[in-house]
Amino acid sequence: MFKVKNKKTINFLAKNSLKEYKMRNIFTLIAIILSVTLISGLAFFSSAIQETNRKDLISRQHVIYHEVSYNQIKSIRQNEEILSSKEFKRGKSFEVDDYIMLPYYMEQNEASMLNLNIIQGKYPKEINEVLVYEEMLVKMGVEPRVGETISISFLDGSTEEFTVSGLTKSEGTTDVFPLYLSKEYAINGSQLKAIPFDISAQIVDAEKMSSEEFLTLIRKIGADSGIERKNINENNAFVKSLSYSFRELTMITLISSVILLVSILVVYSIFYISISERTRQFGQLRTIGMTQKQVKRMVRKEGTTLSLIGSIIGITIGATFAFTMKPKGFNLIWFLIYSFAILLANYITVQIAIAKPAKLAASISPIEASKVSGYEEKNEKIQTKKLQRKLSPLSLSMIAARGNRKKSTMTMISLCLAGVVFMCASTFVSSVNEEKFARQSWFEFGEYEINLSPNAVQVNEYGETGIKKDNPLSYELVDKLNNIKDVKEVIPMQNLSVTYTYNDVTEKDIAAPFKKEDTELINQYLKGSSINYNDMVKNKEIIIAHNEIAKEIFGWEFELGDTVTLKWYNGEKYVEDVFTVSGILENSSKLYKNSDMFKISYNAGWFMMPEDLLTKMMEPGFNLNTRIIVSSTDYLKSGDEIEKEIVTLTESNPLITLSTLKDSLEHHKEQFNMMYTSFMGGALFVIAFSMINLLNTLISNVMARKREFACLGAIGASKKQIITMILGEGLYFAVINFASTVLFGTLAGYIMVKIMGMNGLKYMEYQFPIGYFSLYSIFVFVVPIILSFTIGKIINKKPLVERLRDVE
Repeated sequence: MFKVKNKKTINFLAKNSLKEYKMRNIFTLIAIILSVTLISGLAFFSSAIQETNRKDLISRQHVIYHEVSYNQIKSIRQNEEILSSKEFKRGKSFEVDDYIMLPYYMEQNEASMLNLNIIQGKYPKEINEVLVYEEMLVKMGVEPRVGETISISFLDGSTEEFTVSGLTKSEGTTDVFPLYLSKEYAINGSQLKAIPFDISAQIVDAEKMSSEEFLTLIRKIGADSGIERKNINENNAFVKSLSYSFRELTMITLISSVILLVSILVVYSIFYISISERTRQFGQLRTIGMTQKQVKRMVRKEGTTLSLIGSIIGITIGATFAFTMKPKGFNLIWFLIYSFAILLANYITVQIAIAKPAKLAASISPIEASKVSGYEEKNEKIQTKKLQRKLSPLSLSMIAARGNRKKSTMTMISLCLAGVVFMCASTFVSSVNEEKFARQSWFEFGEYEINLSPNAVQVNEYGETGIKKDNPLSYELVDKLNNIKDVKEVIPMQNLSVTYTYNDVTEKDIAAPFKKEDTELINQYLKGSSINYNDMVKNKEIIIAHNEIAKEIFGWEFELGDTVTLKWYNGEKYVEDVFTVSGILENSSKLYKNSDMFKISYNAGWFMMPEDLLTKMMEPGFNLNTRIIVSSTDYLKSGDEIEKEIVTLTESNPLITLSTLKDSLEHHKEQFNMMYTSFMGGALFVIAFSMINLLNTLISNVMARKREFACLGAIGASKKQIITMILGEGLYFAVINFASTVLFGTLAGYIMVKIMGMNGLKYMEYQFPIGYFSLYSIFVFVVPIILSFTIGKIINKKPLVERLRDVE
């Protein structure tokens, strides 16, 4: 029979089995759908985010070439690798009342980047025309309409009149308003004619390149046009989008592996039950000539069908979630790649899970099938050495639970794994210290940060140093802050804005001071050298910090013994001098592990120098305070009162701003909520798997003991005693599950948090997840009780005579 049209026969039997054993199919599909939904949701959502960003970035500039001449613009546009380009100019911003204006010219052409949403009128063509924001005209007290005349007083003191040729509108709240001027003004207008053009460009097929290929190409285009590398500014976000985040891929793969591992155990348990119930069927099939290989093929066919159905449903749910959240993130190619990978991974998972049950089914002989009503492995019952023992419903349930060693062991492993994964997830959520997370910058040293206003710095002719000439962060303010009740410490931080020239690069950066008593600490973090404070002051020596960033940006590093030219405003005039590199610090990740080194190096750009040397570089008495950090003795108790006092001292001065730890915590609240939701969603998924596995275990054991329950009923066991036996077995597994979760789950969570802490996540502070653990414990005990009672009721509904007949 089975040699004729063998494939069709196997398919027919598998199809009938799927129709008959609906309970098994439901449990298997639930397990597969849960696992595939979570995996596909993670994968598609990650892909959708990247695809959305990529689509947004494709319509933006890929690179900007700064300070280009007419001939260089012409050369760039003639390059066949340039898809489109726009030239533009940006003048010096200036402050008017409580907002900032910025002279700006932007070429209008068909290129998709840097487009303006002109809601009324047109872009300026004449030298005295301007396109402005509606909101700016409202602030100026002018009716927002085309044709209005406005008068603008620029940073140099000159005043010019313009006719409004068009209006645009900001997408959000802003206090910086560009004045879009004509090309004629860009060439001849007083505020832009001395400023060189910049040109933004898009590259042909850039989205198909690797990041290395893209960077090599834009730099070659620049070099061919005579543009220095320092004036080539790639769009870092676009460059990042060209290479897949292997860190993110690794994380998704790791999470998926854990999910699939749990899925294997659940599907294995379900099919084990199915095989146990179908012992007679397999024996009959073997009797009429079905081979062991054919039995295995039939079972695998059932698993394959369920795997395919569950995977399609899971992928559909996961994709719906991901692309509903990120509608622009759909990419057919990546969708097909991920779908195929998920289908393949789940198929392999299911085949691994059913391999042992299929082997068991194939090994059933006709004689064995005639003796039993459910499959039982040989020599698996543990023989006791006790001559006698007390028998009761509970003791019998304990004997039964321990009797099948292999099945009990697999059950415990699956439950323990689920408990460990849940405990790790809940431990992570419980151990995130939100305050420490918010304190990762200057808030590590205090709860209030008083800074120079960025807007004021932007519009000052000499930048930050120009503001410091009459520094609002005065030592008089420091004294007043120290006199506030419950203020613990006031820390003024100094640095100096400089322009440096090194290795044919001229850029702006920051030099920060260190004190003589910091020398010993700094020497511990220097690469292959040591410093002497007095010699550094005498010989004009500096230390380089964050050298790895220079390597990343420019392709070179500062070298020990080299000279760097610094130019700065000393309070009266610009000064230039040459300094020698006498020390280079370790990578930032190592520096920031030490709180004192963090305070010194985080305050700097690339340059650190002795405090006495920095003082000599400035006019006598010049105050270099950049920020003031204020800490309290008891933030929870007196934080609000201290903030009120600080606001009173600072609110009337437009040159300074106040940031607080409270604002930082509020700012990160949404981030925390999203992170907590993600982790607890994963934890609930693990709980669902755990409950499915527990339910299957209870059903498996009850099915294997139907004959025992029937015989016990025949000799006088009551329905209540039968239910007690089933309940005792459920509680046995619940107790072991609870104990393993407490022991292994707690240990795994603790180790996880400690490893994170050692890898720089200082905001991880171990906390036992008592709340989540309590809920899990309730599930562990309550669910077995409910399920056991329900199963017992179902069994007892069938008359004893029928149950005994089934046994025969």
